[in-house]
Amino acid sequence: MNSGGAPNGVLGENESPQARQWAVVLAGGSGSRLEPLTSRYMGGPVPKQYCSLFGDRSLLGDALERAQQFTARERIVTIVASNHRPYWERDLQGMDPRNVIVQPLNRGTAAGVLLPLLEIATRDPAAHVTLLPADHFFTHEDLLVRAIRDAQRIVARSTDRLVLVGMRPEDAESDYGWILPAGHVDGGLRVRRFVEKPTRAEAARLLRQGAVWNGFYLTASVQALLGLFMERAPGLLAALRAADAQQGLGEIYESMPPSDFCRDLLAGYEEHLDLVVAPECGWTDLGTPARVTRCARSYEQRLGTPGQGLAAAALRTWAAHGE
Repeated sequence: MNSGGAPNGVLGENESPQARQWAVVLAGGSGSRLEPLTSRYMGGPVPKQYCSLFGDRSLLGDALERAQQFTARERIVTIVASNHRPYWERDLQGMDPRNVIVQPLNRGTAAGVLLPLLEIATRDPAAHVTLLPADHFFTHEDLLVRAIRDAQRIVARSTDRLVLVGMRPEDAESDYGWILPAGHVDGGLRVRRFVEKPTRAEAARLLRQGAVWNGFYLTASVQALLGLFMERAPGLLAALRAADAQQGLGEIYESMPPSDFCRDLLAGYEEHLDLVVAPECGWTDLGTPARVTRCARSYEQRLGTPGQGLAAAALRTWAAHGE
């Protein structure tokens, strides 16, 4: 169903930019590196996006709330995994069933991005889409949201561009992906190249060169994103488009090789990419027990009180085992 926006991406006379914004919350990962910690906290290897960091709502719940700061609830689409149903049904109850996209298997982030894009494109061909992971934490959430809105404004002016939101690095972290920018353009930066998990020495050089961490936040028109898949992964695009009419989704996923959105699609597509750098917002992807522990310590120092949930479990584990 079309929302009424002009399909060429130009705003209609009575249409506000906010009415065009959609969000895709990426919640299909397994979080395997954090399983030792989540198992101690939850009694089993629960994916981290379904855990509470500080004893309140889950990280997925935080991401859904984050998305509502720049779009309406009815335009938030969440991609989840079939085998995680007992966890996501609780967080997503009350959502429009069309906005809960269930993958039969995890085949990497490329398919995890494309499947909800196809749903959005069917309902609103003029949509602008922001991708955001469901398992991250920010000390200063308002700074991230401000950067996302800056990226959305660039896309509103240049609907053929894909705009990443990079995180200003705190150190030469070798376990993150990095984005090396080029010159300034239209309120942002051009992207020169991606570097995935560099050595410590390479990360130090990137830091000196002004590179930023790749947090996997991106805004673009749905048509520009589908154009990316058409150029960089036409087989994947054709396979998932065929799912409705010809093959079942499960059958397609069974034979589908894994692919990574940043490594296999964005890398090599830099001429179409822009970058907005978020101010220091205290971002972490909570990818390892050590990062959760650092986050928990920071929380205690800021508030002067111990947290609950996964953060407290991380501190207990560190105190007992030095992990």
